[in-house]
Amino acid sequence: ESFIEMAFNVMKDERCKHHIFLVCTKRPERMEKLVKEPIPNVWLGTTAENQYWLSERSNHLLRTPASKRFLSVEPMLGPIDISQICVDASTDENHGDIRPLCDIDWVICGGESGLNARPTNIQWVRDLRDQCKKLSIPFFFKQWGEWGPCVIHNTTQGMIEDSVRAGKKVTGRLLDGKGYIEIPEIN
Repeated sequence: ESFIEMAFNVMKDERCKHHIFLVCTKRPERMEKLVKEPIPNVWLGTTAENQYWLSERSNHLLRTPASKRFLSVEPMLGPIDISQICVDASTDENHGDIRPLCDIDWVICGGESGLNARPTNIQWVRDLRDQCKKLSIPFFFKQWGEWGPCVIHNTTQGMIEDSVRAGKKVTGRLLDGKGYIEIPEIN
C-alpha cells in the first residue's frame, strides 16, 4: 500500500498535471479503500472480462472517487450488458443536478492474445459497441487478439460469421470495417 500511495502522490504532483494517468485494476475493492478524492488527471478503471466480473467489480469502481471511470473489457470472454451499472437519469437529491445515465466514461474492449488465447465472439463486441453508442460512452476497440472474425458464405443460410486463429498482427483492430478509437473528452 505504501507503493500505491507513493505512485498516487507522483500522479497528483504539480509537475505531472499535464499527463493523464490510467489506473486499471482487477482489485477495485483495494482502489475503493485507498483512493479518497478524485484527481483530475487520473482515470480509474477495472477489468470486466464477462458479466460475472462486471457484477463483481463495478460497484467498487463506482464508489471510488474519480475524475473519469473506465472499463477494460479485455480480454472479452463473454457478453457484457453495461446497463446493469447505469442508473436512470434523475435529479441528484444533494445537488439538484441531473445525474448522468451512466457513471462510466469510457469502455476499452479487445480480444485475448497468446498461446492459450480464447476467441472473442464477434457479436459480443458489436453489442458492447452498440450499448456504448446508445449511452454516449466512448468506445475504444483495441484489437481482436489471436482470433479474428471470419466470414463463411453458405447459400442456404446466407452469411455465417465465425472466428479464425490468425495471430494479432493479422486479425487487426477493425470492427465491421471500421476502427473505433474513441476516448473521453479531456478537461
